[in-house]
Amino acid sequence: MQLQLHAEDTTNHTMPQLAHWQVLYEAMPDATFASAKGFNFHADTLQQGETLKLEMAIANPSNAPLDSLLIQYTIINEQNRAWTYQKRQAPLAAQGTISTKFELNTQELMGKHQLIVELNPNQEQKELYDFNNTGVTNFVVLGDTRNPLIDVAFDGVRILNGDIVSPKPNITVNLRDENKFLALKDTSLFELALLYPSGKLEQIPLNDPRIAFFPAEEGNLTTKNEAKIEFRPEFAENGKYQLKVKAADVTGNKAGAYEYTVDLK
Repeated sequence: MQLQLHAEDTTNHTMPQLAHWQVLYEAMPDATFASAKGFNFHADTLQQGETLKLEMAIANPSNAPLDSLLIQYTIINEQNRAWTYQKRQAPLAAQGTISTKFELNTQELMGKHQLIVELNPNQEQKELYDFNNTGVTNFVVLGDTRNPLIDVAFDGVRILNGDIVSPKPNITVNLRDENKFLALKDTSLFELALLYPSGKLEQIPLNDPRIAFFPAEEGNLTTKNEAKIEFRPEFAENGKYQLKVKAADVTGNKAGAYEYTVDLK
């Protein structure tokens, strides 16, 4: 800051002497990233469905406090599609530091992305500087492209086409996926149909009382990501039946190029 005084004495032509000069001002706050006090981006390469985790410190080196601080997170993919999230932090005291965390499930993301973090966006609160309010980092999400595996058994036995089964079998359909982050926990991942000897095709809803659904255990995905259906039909007609099963994982990868079908008597 520079001050300039202009004084003039048109009568005595004597320069007046400045006895006292007081400047009053209101200090302005300044939010800035404080990487030296805390920064952790847990991984820049993530498996689809894995949680993105960012933790960082934010400082206010000025002598003026900041009210509750707004932080904006923007994710941009290779097609320039953007997702924006905002989070309100506690007030940031003068000469103070706070820690903030941002977490996001990457189920809807795939490929290269840019994460832009902006403190006090659009100068919601007046600051001394704003050039130090933006941080950028890059990350990659590896898409889930592997097909899940399906296993169908009748009373615990895998049958061949034309095999004879019990008139009241316990049919189990096991679906297993290698993804350790996207749990197989929804009945919509399965489709069942039964073709009767009469030619009638019955689509089996997953809320049918003959169906029991066992979702994957979300706390055990690193060991096993597996869902199971138990179907207990009653084959009252004599003749040939056909069971049709379709299944997919959370990202839509199908369990095989074709639906599973088996003829039984």
